[in-house]
Amino acid sequence: MQRNPVICVPVAISLGTIGGASRYYLGLWFNQLFGTKFPYSTLIINISDCFVMSLFTTLLIGALRTFSLDTRHQYRGRLSCLG
Repeated sequence: MQRNPVICVPVAISLGTIGGASRYYLGLWFNQLFGTKFPYSTLIINISDCFVMSLFTTLLIGALRTFSLDTRHQYRGRLSCLG
């Protein structure tokens, strides 16, 4: 399946803009809450980003693994090379 750059590029730009703006404004808000002596905003945003990315990755790997197992069981009787 070939990806269309006319669609992919604007989607990537808009998602990057939304992510960058939300990170900036969350940083300003956390600086107002906790002060600027220690960069709590960076710490909180980075930890929450790690949590979200690990959750997304876990769900993606789980979906791919389930798909692979279903495909293997579906063709088990037809192809002897799959075991």
